[in-house]
Amino acid sequence: MANTDDDSGQFSAGSSVRINQGNILGLGHPTLAKTQVNIVIFDLPNNGKVTYEIVGDCHISDLKLTILKKYSTYLIDAQNYALYIPPSCGKFGKYLEEERTLRDYISDSSDIDLEFVYKQRINFGQVDPLKSNLSPHLVRSAQRSIIKAIHSGNAKKVSKVLGKGLDPNFHCPFTSETPLTMAVLKNCSKEIFAELINGGAHKDFKNRDGNTPLHVAVIANKLSAVKDLLDFGQSPNCFNNDGLTPLFLAICNSRTDEKIINELLFNYADIGIIDIGGMQEIHHAAKIDVSTALNLLITYGADVNARCISEKPVDCASLNINKAFVIGGDTPLHVASRFSSFQAVTALLSRGADPRILNDYQESAISIAERNKDYLLAGTLKTYTGLQFSKYLYAPYLRSR
Repeated sequence: MANTDDDSGQFSAGSSVRINQGNILGLGHPTLAKTQVNIVIFDLPNNGKVTYEIVGDCHISDLKLTILKKYSTYLIDAQNYALYIPPSCGKFGKYLEEERTLRDYISDSSDIDLEFVYKQRINFGQVDPLKSNLSPHLVRSAQRSIIKAIHSGNAKKVSKVLGKGLDPNFHCPFTSETPLTMAVLKNCSKEIFAELINGGAHKDFKNRDGNTPLHVAVIANKLSAVKDLLDFGQSPNCFNNDGLTPLFLAICNSRTDEKIINELLFNYADIGIIDIGGMQEIHHAAKIDVSTALNLLITYGADVNARCISEKPVDCASLNINKAFVIGGDTPLHVASRFSSFQAVTALLSRGADPRILNDYQESAISIAERNKDYLLAGTLKTYTGLQFSKYLYAPYLRSR
């Protein structure tokens, strides 16, 4: 694999690395086929070339992360780079979707040639489809025009500017937002979203804060924008720069519109993402004491006894979760007990959560409540005799594929 000399800062390229499927993802493949992935990174010194040997399969997002861990310091706005299959044999070039796996793009071939490039509009029919025909001066003027059009909600103007060849994948110099994230924040019509996306805007192009348009829509509690983006094919399982999905952010905010959570789960949002503190969505739902979010997560498959995986206590104040600690091995009941989340405790108990499970410090949810002198909660944990529902109050309702 191409590498850097940490002392000299010099760059060298040309070697290769073997990525075992167990190390990168843990994805198995029936034949454990080996795939050689040859990647050109034009923005590295001397157009660096990197070769990976993938054993089995891997997610595109993990392959991208492997590249970024090594070379992000060489790349401007590295978060918005993507793997790209260049045009060949009469086929158009295309970007690889990060939520998919390598095997989705290759079948019989044992190798694949890719480029690692900054996401931009593909101009089909050009000799170089990633090259803009606009001069830098015209680009700046067109960017100002489209920003004004988005702010005023003028879909026709947006279409006209894009028709001149503007690449809508850029950051506003004043707000650091992208055209799509601006459209989200300005409550723009579905027509404007359509013009931007059809005009080459990448649905997962991140703003300077590292959030995709769907993350921004969730943070801003914009249900209409969430629906529009999902309708246009945005995956609900895209990651921001913190490695969190829109669903994770939705659960962490007690003021999130319940319909947004429903919409994400309806569109196959993954459950079980783990944050820097070792907590999953269900732990956060238990912490903020929102029983509706808890019931939705459990209905769609969340584990009521899921464990936090922190290797040591994490000061939750640093994670904006109040002054308490998350302990390795904590279940949602531990977290609910720690934060005196009574509704969450009863919701979890009714769905089969076990109050006797011990965390890594040999504490149960009951002992935590007793230590906090929350005797009502401790008594509930000891003697709960309320309704016992099956895990699924109703069958998960999912969008037809």
